[in-house]
Amino acid sequence: MAVYKRSYRAYQGSYTPEWSRFLIISRYASRAKLATWVFIVCLFPSLITALLIYLNHNVSLLSYLRTSRPPFEIGAQFFANFLRVQLGLAFVLTAFLGP
Repeated sequence: MAVYKRSYRAYQGSYTPEWSRFLIISRYASRAKLATWVFIVCLFPSLITALLIYLNHNVSLLSYLRTSRPPFEIGAQFFANFLRVQLGLAFVLTAFLGP
């Protein structure tokens, strides 16, 4: 737009509240039912990992099983596997919702 025309006018409509502006991505993405299912599938590995970490460090569960050693090792390999799964799902989500 050329400056000499001086035809620019400020936006006259209503503004979206600042707290809800970041929701635009989820609002447009959630219109598709398949996108909603992909979001839900991407949530499961995080929930399962959180549950496994909780169960591995739950003292009452370990005393119920009468073992002082946790049932499985939580270390670098555990988190590497978690990240591998999450990165794969993030790639699918990006490839599906990106275009």
